[in-house]
Amino acid sequence: MTAQTKVIPSFRVANQGDVTGLVDLVQLAYRGGKSTVGWKNESHLVSGPRITEAQMKELVNASTQTILVAELPSNQPQMVGCILVAEHSDDAHLGMFAVHPALQNIGLGKALVQAAEDYAVGTLGKTHIKMLVLSTREEILAWYGRMGYEKTGETEPFFGPESGQTPLQENLHFVEIAKKLD
Repeated sequence: MTAQTKVIPSFRVANQGDVTGLVDLVQLAYRGGKSTVGWKNESHLVSGPRITEAQMKELVNASTQTILVAELPSNQPQMVGCILVAEHSDDAHLGMFAVHPALQNIGLGKALVQAAEDYAVGTLGKTHIKMLVLSTREEILAWYGRMGYEKTGETEPFFGPESGQTPLQENLHFVEIAKKLD
């Protein structure tokens, strides 16, 4: 895959046949990928798998969570991104946002977030959306800020050791950001 031109992806809801591909994509985006887009992965902040196949199967089967998959048009569509939209009582939450590193910096991430926001409004009937971002990810927080997300002042601790993820920096935690949807 090369990031030479702007791509127009299609979006669909993930299914059980996507589990392995989703795990590989998420792991690559969060823990691997190109050094030139290092501000978009967290391999310097966290070690361990971002998600396991068992966890992904659970998410795909969950009735209150949907994973949207971005694919490039072709005879055999290629999975190039994903984002989790979780339904909560008053709002929607985004998570597990991943874009294949070879296709970053061409607008695919923004399109995925927009698709998730549209899903939250159109399918779930939500007017607010939230997500958690690692506290030290200033570039990512600024990127979300340009898309209308603001820090809420709420924080959550980093995952415990049972997650299989190990923080590589002290005092790593999550900050909550939110946006009112139209």
